[in-house]
Amino acid sequence: MTDPRDAEPDHAGYVDPRLVPLCAEIAAHAPIFESELAALQSSDFVPWFDVAVYSGGWLVFPLVAQLDPQPPGFDLARNRLLCPRSHAVLAAHPRILLAGFSRLMPGTRVHPHSDHPGARVLRFHLGLRSAGGTRLVFDGVPRESRRGSTVLFDHSMIHSSHNLGAEPRDLLLVDIRLTDDEVTAVVRARGAVHLGSTAGHA
Repeated sequence: MTDPRDAEPDHAGYVDPRLVPLCAEIAAHAPIFESELAALQSSDFVPWFDVAVYSGGWLVFPLVAQLDPQPPGFDLARNRLLCPRSHAVLAAHPRILLAGFSRLMPGTRVHPHSDHPGARVLRFHLGLRSAGGTRLVFDGVPRESRRGSTVLFDHSMIHSSHNLGAEPRDLLLVDIRLTDDEVTAVVRARGAVHLGSTAGHA
């Protein structure tokens, strides 16, 4: 269930996840994601491919990646066999462009950066495991990662994150392409803020 705190857009980078119903559909399957995540070994994860943006250990277990070419180490066929139910949930939605488990090891910092998503694409985080001390930050405005937390955000804007806790932080990372109605709702809610780095060319 979505915590009301997760829906408070206290910075333009954060978007109310209730504006994109697919977020709630994904979150409803949290027990499946948690169960299959718990069965994985550390060696099943690979480093996030953009190593320049972080220090420490940012590891991922990709399940869906509509990317060409595929990033180094992305073995989607193997991962689909290891987490078949999670893959089935995520692959059922063609609007999901990228999805998988994201792990920040203790002491890891993802430096301030902006990504380059296509137009109409937002990133969704579903918290699966955290012992505290992990946050996503836009311009000094943090959003804590907790088990069950949901955060939808515009990753084309400058953001950072860190895990200052003593345990790994695990979440489900999902990039979602919005429908026309969702784009209208998000733009109305956020005002004159761009939606993705190429939104003007959608």
